[in-house]
Amino acid sequence: MRRLKSVVYFFLLLLCIGRVLAQADDCPVLVQSAIQAVGNLCASTGLNQACYGNLSLKADPQPGVTGFAFDKPGDVVRVANLKALHVDPFDDVKKEWGVALMRLQANIPDTLPGQSVSFLVFGNVQLENKVEPVVSPLITLASSTVLLGEPQADAALVGALSAGDKAFALSQSTDGQWVRVELDGSDSRTGWIPSALIPQAGELPTFDINSLNPMQAFSLQTGVTGVKCASAPQDGVLVQTPGGGDLKIKLTVNDVNIELGSTAFIQAQPSNIMRFSVIEGKGSVESNGQTVDVPAGSWVSVPMDENLEPIGTISQPKGYQPGDVDNLPVGLLGRPITVAPPIIAADTFLCVSNPNGAWIRQQPNSANQTILRVLAAGNSVIDSGSTTNDGSQVWRQVETSDEQVTGWVEDASLSNCANANVSGTTPIPITTTPAILENCTPRPDWTLTYTVQPGNTLAEIARASEVSLGDLALGNCIADVNRIIAGQKLRVPKLVIIVTALPPIEQPLVEITPSPTVTTAPPQLASGQWLITATLQYQNCPDPVQSSPVVSTSYAAVVVNADASVLSVTSGGETVTMRRTGNNVYVGQVVSLKGTATLNITVPNGANTQASIYISAPCPAQTTAPAAR
Repeated sequence: MRRLKSVVYFFLLLLCIGRVLAQADDCPVLVQSAIQAVGNLCASTGLNQACYGNLSLKADPQPGVTGFAFDKPGDVVRVANLKALHVDPFDDVKKEWGVALMRLQANIPDTLPGQSVSFLVFGNVQLENKVEPVVSPLITLASSTVLLGEPQADAALVGALSAGDKAFALSQSTDGQWVRVELDGSDSRTGWIPSALIPQAGELPTFDINSLNPMQAFSLQTGVTGVKCASAPQDGVLVQTPGGGDLKIKLTVNDVNIELGSTAFIQAQPSNIMRFSVIEGKGSVESNGQTVDVPAGSWVSVPMDENLEPIGTISQPKGYQPGDVDNLPVGLLGRPITVAPPIIAADTFLCVSNPNGAWIRQQPNSANQTILRVLAAGNSVIDSGSTTNDGSQVWRQVETSDEQVTGWVEDASLSNCANANVSGTTPIPITTTPAILENCTPRPDWTLTYTVQPGNTLAEIARASEVSLGDLALGNCIADVNRIIAGQKLRVPKLVIIVTALPPIEQPLVEITPSPTVTTAPPQLASGQWLITATLQYQNCPDPVQSSPVVSTSYAAVVVNADASVLSVTSGGETVTMRRTGNNVYVGQVVSLKGTATLNITVPNGANTQASIYISAPCPAQTTAPAAR
């Protein structure tokens, strides 16, 4: 009977995994179809143009603009005529995901025809042009002429115009002899022609080299709830300059000055932060007199007030976490890139010196009641280097030591860990009864359950479930997101696996003696929390989708034996013993899946060990339970 129960449990586990895979079947197909559609429809988008890439989005024209048509995929408009974009988030019910593409001039000289800054806007994004619109008359040339890169006769030739061609007259040179124009149509490059060809040249504003081109300054707001599809990227804006880091462009986003010679991903929420991630090349951020250089593989944050204006200080660069830049549609940009791996930066720790503990809040003000995590006296957090003042006190942006929660703590409650003057062992009070909403019914469509483990927070369970904290609380009729108890059963929309952090093992790094079968000594390894990317792939499944690899990244507890010949990896309640078979290679058996796991390790300088695990398991559909007797 015990054996039959274990077999039944095993099949229940496989059923859960199969159901999750089935629910996600449409997701990668939808995302890939959207990306392919944008690539096809917007491939010919010219300089200073915006293309409606994929459903669904809404665009607002500048005041006075007529004939503005931006209603369906494939529509193209002048960026100068665009006031605002409202892009809709990924919707797995309507099968929609809003995407728009823009090619901008920014501060690229006219002498570089065809060069543009690529802007890819996707997901829950609101973007508004902050460059004041200028009336630019559309003129028809009476005679042919050449288009020059500068307002002088011996300037470089960047194009040619024929009689009857149309162009927008933008400005005139200081001597009035030349007019800067933007060609009308798919070839929308800019350049200079003699003012004698344009009767109304004298009415145009004088060209200012420091003036901003359309959308070179804009306000940005992105979603905060994330996406419900693992294959869809987070909401935001991808920006790419031409020619790698050789050509730097300047942008102003939410009144923050950005210089970029690379590819970056930008997100922002009011009363929270603007996040600037450099995924290739390098950039810099300037706000309130402070400038921070941002290398590839890192991100910085700028605190934002409720009006999306910068407040406080910029954080120091920190390597982005797995998942932050996953699945970004970089293939739709102007040039191919490889997303940089995260940088390894030394963390600065602070400790809670308030004897009563502290709360990590979602926003830097006392009125905000969204509590992400409760900290006890002596608990340590990672300092991001960003601070702000809400008018009554200073707040500091921190990250939990498990790197799962980022938020704000009163600066007065934190101090250098060496000077915290607290024992550091004060326990967090354990809630004995959950707070449940009255007259509320848990979501019936969430058929899977997760049992709360000691130390779990509702926020981390929500992240593992790929839903917002509020949705998970409401789906389980939870009145207080800070009051869940170990053993409590929660309904969840997908299989949840959370690695429970183990206390660090106090042992120094040791020189490793290679095993007899290995000729090269392995790197120094130590027990602790390792960042592990796991890939599960079922073999020989009739359904090709079922054979597609499922990838997840999280921290797992790893115990290393004395000579590093054996690693014990604990995740999801199961411990897998991995034995060393070669340089940086360990092999083990995942009992719950009857699969073989191969682990590869890397040891970045001064960082926690990183590892990748590949698990090959038989297809669930090919395993059958014994017949009942």
